[in-house]
Amino acid sequence: MQLMTSSHIRTRLHVFLAACLIVAVILAYHNSFCGAFVFDDHGSIINNETFRHLVDLKALFLPAKNTALNSRPIINLSLAINYKLGGLNPVGYHVFNVIIHIGSALALFGIIRRTLNMGARLPESKPQPDRSFQASLLPAFSIALLWSVHPLLTESVTFVIQRTESLMGLFFLLTWYGFVRYVDVPSSKCWFLFTVTTCILGMGSKEVMATAPVILLLYDRTFVAGSFLNAWKTRRWLYVSLFATWAFLAILVIQGGADRGGAVVSDKGVVWDYLLTQCKALVLYLSCRFGPIR
Repeated sequence: MQLMTSSHIRTRLHVFLAACLIVAVILAYHNSFCGAFVFDDHGSIINNETFRHLVDLKALFLPAKNTALNSRPIINLSLAINYKLGGLNPVGYHVFNVIIHIGSALALFGIIRRTLNMGARLPESKPQPDRSFQASLLPAFSIALLWSVHPLLTESVTFVIQRTESLMGLFFLLTWYGFVRYVDVPSSKCWFLFTVTTCILGMGSKEVMATAPVILLLYDRTFVAGSFLNAWKTRRWLYVSLFATWAFLAILVIQGGADRGGAVVSDKGVVWDYLLTQCKALVLYLSCRFGPIR
């Protein structure tokens, strides 16, 4: 009876902190619901006809090439859902973006908590279950809370078409969370399929998702397996499946022709200007992590 009571208290505390994360995100971003479409939203949403019909799969998975949706059919599909529910009313699109951010915050919460608990599963380490749970829960909540309300993420939540970034981030974190759960239950086909499926969906959201299999391998080596060789031996089929999703991304990029918003990758001048801009952006973003945005 005592163990059941203790487990029940832990579950309620976990649910309470997860609810606090949800409330925090809503309080931080509720004023974005009344925002209008701006900048690239016009070309990618208002003037984009490819997502107007959910049943038109060909149009959905062949987004307009000269927009931020090029090679990103999953984003186009999410816009189609918004359009089906509320047409071009921007409120629904902003609400959807906030829901994506909430999902990311909860996934990050779960990843950190389970990562901090990994030491408790080692044979030579036998801490008390309650203490282990509390020691991992509060730091995980604090990190997830700080991340979820950090002003550096404002653009990816409030700028509708930056859903390309936020939805990819959600699938990245869900892939990571699925991997952590699969490590706990290596015989689970459900978590195996969940991890690979979310990785595929991330590839269809934004090209940065290509880093996910590499990050998971590094994570495995550092926190679970202890070496790349052990990680490969233990979970080789999962890694084969994850790295195979690169083929799907390659098909999307080739089909899209690498033209997004008028920036042609083959144009050396455009590439050079882009790289210079990104160098400046990286320095700015890093500085914003430790101080106010100017």
